[in-house]
Amino acid sequence: MLNDAVAQGNVDALFNSDVYSQVGVENNISRYLEKDPVPKYLRNPFFNGGGIVSAKLPAEKANKIRQALEKAIAFIKENPVEARKTMLKYLPFGQGVVLNAPIDEFYPLSELNGTDAQAVADLLYENKAITARVNASQMFYR
Repeated sequence: MLNDAVAQGNVDALFNSDVYSQVGVENNISRYLEKDPVPKYLRNPFFNGGGIVSAKLPAEKANKIRQALEKAIAFIKENPVEARKTMLKYLPFGQGVVLNAPIDEFYPLSELNGTDAQAVADLLYENKAITARVNASQMFYR
């Protein structure tokens, strides 16, 4: 686990932004140097994918997945505290962790901006994080 590496002094700093980061903070293992560095220092918005389905998935099933994700996203936006509390049912964390952890922004497909996604793909390629250029517009469900 990443927090173990910090606690044991195997690393000086980590780039991580999820509930595990908050676990480290709450257990006095670590602290935030910057709670949400990606939009501040890299790109805002930063498109990082999600809700990924295979292109081979039948359209009917893909549509059901899209509808479920959009319903979940709407719930998260309308009820952020209650949405975070649902993590308590599935993750072994206390309420302080789920209420204070950095969480990604979620957007329905209708609000995604292909230009932003392409900019992230280009940034990854230009900095050698990926080995080939990607056409991000081909990655959106239609």
